[in-house]
Amino acid sequence: MNSKAGKLLVVESDDALRERIVAVLRDAGYEVSTNYQHGMKAVLAFDPDAVVLGADPPQLDCCDLLSEIKGSDQTNHIRVVMLSPGGSAERTRGLDLGADDVLSLPFDPHELLSRVRSQLRDRSVATAITRLQTGMLTEQKLMESSRRGLEASEHALSLASDPQNVQLQKKSEDLRSQIAASKAENTSVLQNQLAAVETRLQKLETEGKVAQTIIGSYEPSVCLIHVVLGFREHATGLRLHYAEMTSSGAPKTDEHDNPLLSLTGSGPEVHLDVFGTGFLVSSAGQILTNHHVAETLVAER
Repeated sequence: MNSKAGKLLVVESDDALRERIVAVLRDAGYEVSTNYQHGMKAVLAFDPDAVVLGADPPQLDCCDLLSEIKGSDQTNHIRVVMLSPGGSAERTRGLDLGADDVLSLPFDPHELLSRVRSQLRDRSVATAITRLQTGMLTEQKLMESSRRGLEASEHALSLASDPQNVQLQKKSEDLRSQIAASKAENTSVLQNQLAAVETRLQKLETEGKVAQTIIGSYEPSVCLIHVVLGFREHATGLRLHYAEMTSSGAPKTDEHDNPLLSLTGSGPEVHLDVFGTGFLVSSAGQILTNHHVAETLVAER
């Protein structure tokens, strides 16, 4: 079994239909459970990537499990593919209730697998975006933490250097008093000493502001990198396409449930979305990013 295919929970009261659905999904490599007797407790325990849910048209308004899944913060990320007798009206009602997709019965096994794959892809992209957004928020928190740390460091530095500052300030005042009381021809040495003291005071103040200036300058430049990759044959320049699409708009697949691809296919061009984060470093659009993000882009390509 391909453990990366995904975990699916099948909820269907008709035994024969349920077994047929389970057989199709397991043959495709999915980990499948039919244990839903305890409702949401079973959903939370199994933690599926998607639920294949059977529903009769008269019961659509009472589909409590669907409402509970989509109404809970713990489970609203789970995709729900509903199987329902009837036509477009019943499918529309299922979507209105919160299902992510609705498939009419009797179902075609290839179409069911295509719909499930589509939902799992969408869930994967949504998860990736959420993770990136969380990463960006984390970077913002790191910035805030750095700022707080800087303030604490500056405070500590200020406390630690108070004696030095006080000494330098006192020395500066003494030198100024001596210069004011001295004759003009005797002040050059005192003025040189005063200049040296003022330089040291200014250096202490400048050093305390460098880190804060860097953080303030670069914080607004954090950005999300979204790269869309296409595939092209080097010799001919032809782009890779899906060979053909089903009536539902999903790519046709082979016996192993892999999408059929071709350089001359009639389907849409094959694209791959890759995400990362970085820093905008110039007005020309140059972005600085981490080495692992660049490695990911190269690996995906």
